[in-house]
Amino acid sequence: PVQRRTVKMVATGAVLAWLSACGGGSGNDPAPSQQLTLEQKIGQMVMMGVDGTNVGAPGVQQALAQVRAGQLGGVILYRYNITDPAQVRALNSALQQANPLELPLLVALDQEGGLVQRLRASNGFADTPSPEAVAATQTPEQAGATYRVMANMVADAGFNFNVGPVVD
Repeated sequence: PVQRRTVKMVATGAVLAWLSACGGGSGNDPAPSQQLTLEQKIGQMVMMGVDGTNVGAPGVQQALAQVRAGQLGGVILYRYNITDPAQVRALNSALQQANPLELPLLVALDQEGGLVQRLRASNGFADTPSPEAVAATQTPEQAGATYRVMANMVADAGFNFNVGPVVD
């Protein structure tokens, strides 16, 4: 419960920070965030989990409807949402395609490595060592390479927001 609350708080804070950066633009065209209704602006501050693994699942249908209405700024997927690389890419693609707004939909996961990794060998991805193992066994250059591999894996799966690794 505390870890889940922390993840939600971090995600919400990141979304708020991102939104605050969307204020001004150059030229005469208003910034995308200035063109939103109040309901859509509020929706951009909401990130929620989804119940399901494919677009036919009722929980995913509900999330897709909320994304289409501009009521969600982001979705976070957990281990139970991910069965294999093709499945998660299709799910993330459907979520992104449902977004009618100019602002990108944040599609997040918590991928720190070690115990906290949603993309792992058991669901068709490469395992990432824990941050503790990386710090204990790798040079800074090796650590950078490890995390570049992880970042590419996360991006290739269709995610654009990782809430880990963290320093705590």
